[in-house]
Amino acid sequence: MTTLRRHPRGRFLAVAATLILLIVVSLALRIASPSDIVSRDQSRTVSYTIDIVKNGNLILAADADGFPATKPPLINYFSALLVAAFGPGEWTFMFPSLLAFFGTLWLIYLIARDVFTRLPSEPSLGGLTTAEWATLLAVAFYGLSPMALRLAFVARPDMVLVFFLTLSFYAANRALAQPKPKGAGWAFLFWAGASLAALAKGPIALLPVAYSFLAAKIFHGDWRLAIRLRPAIVAPLALIVALAWPVAVYVLDQNHFRLVLLGEELGGQFKDAWYAGVLSVWEVPFFLLSRFMPWSLLLIVAAFYFPWRRWRAHPLGPSLLYVALLAIPFVLVTSRRGDRFAPFYPLLTVVCAWAAVYAMRGQALLRASLAALPLSAIGLAVYFFFLSDQAKDLTGQRLLDFVHEAKAAMHGQPVVFCKTENRGLALQAFLGVNQRGSYPTEAPPSGAWVIAYKATEGSRAVVRSEPLSLVGGERLFLFRAEGGSPICR
Repeated sequence: MTTLRRHPRGRFLAVAATLILLIVVSLALRIASPSDIVSRDQSRTVSYTIDIVKNGNLILAADADGFPATKPPLINYFSALLVAAFGPGEWTFMFPSLLAFFGTLWLIYLIARDVFTRLPSEPSLGGLTTAEWATLLAVAFYGLSPMALRLAFVARPDMVLVFFLTLSFYAANRALAQPKPKGAGWAFLFWAGASLAALAKGPIALLPVAYSFLAAKIFHGDWRLAIRLRPAIVAPLALIVALAWPVAVYVLDQNHFRLVLLGEELGGQFKDAWYAGVLSVWEVPFFLLSRFMPWSLLLIVAAFYFPWRRWRAHPLGPSLLYVALLAIPFVLVTSRRGDRFAPFYPLLTVVCAWAAVYAMRGQALLRASLAALPLSAIGLAVYFFFLSDQAKDLTGQRLLDFVHEAKAAMHGQPVVFCKTENRGLALQAFLGVNQRGSYPTEAPPSGAWVIAYKATEGSRAVVRSEPLSLVGGERLFLFRAEGGSPICR
């Protein structure tokens, strides 16, 4: 291994700033594109947040139809702080995901830097070294991937989960590499990341824990070195944090815990025959490759050129072991969906960067990767604005347009909702209401604004939405109802 060649720091920072700017511009265009708020149960997630803020249901929040939560509430706690301070809106609901996106980019930089400083490095394009190019490409590949950009601005726990899982992986490696009494802070971060990942999305948080103990043996030669993770001290606290929500739900509603959380959410992943997941295992590489294009093409290159016989001694060994452990539950279950593969990509992007710089002699792949970065940014902009489902459907954007006009018309006055498709339309939440499935048949004595699919007889619609294809072309109407007048009938 050769020593990294030093060069003026400013050149590295200039390239890094250029790549970050490209990522930020791409993210800004993704945010400015038509909203996808109606997709992937985001309406339920934001409804839980409003139930926490407005109705005080901190443990088992419910959606606008009154159905209790089926996911741990970490993302709702984060966004509830913002909603309580600034009110409901796209930014307050989605800022936790945005923050987690940038946090994940920083973790990828740290992981890639640790990996590539252990590999031979030599002068390369633009006066940077090969190690530095690989480190920067790992960050750029992830920041300019469709999966990451989409999850960076959603009201879902996926990006928060990715951040805490990646943090747990990185902290475990740092803690294992430092003999006691050093590494206590990293051990704490490892357990904190794992427990918060459990509060974000449940049992998948066990994977970094399993990885850490295997890594002690495989990469450090002795199971007993897992003591550097301080399991006797911190693990009980992490377990308390991770189990706090499911235990509280069991106490509050045993039927919901048994029938929904265990029976449907967990048991539903294994509803088919035990061998069904194995028979469809081809879907795992299909999802991994298709959701990370074009950078995933470099994974094919890596598969051919990686020194598999020496994988344990290679700096990429820990990342490969972690990815292999992540794949196990996806092999066993048959319920697979693209966004569920998001935890793979922070580490796979490091593998892609290795392939771009180190897999083949010469700099052809590096040059091609650099040329592909701005082209990818352009392609992502075209996709989000014109080719994505939300751009074609426009239900999400039309919903938000209606909310903005309704807020301007109501001037902060109370609003009552009639029954709408709440699992798809996050209507109540964006106006700061969660009726928990209760729909009045008469306006309150003082009168109220009403939102429904149809204005009642004798009422004049003040605001009317464009047709919403998600609900069969129905429109939303905002109208004023006098006290005691019939509504929602």
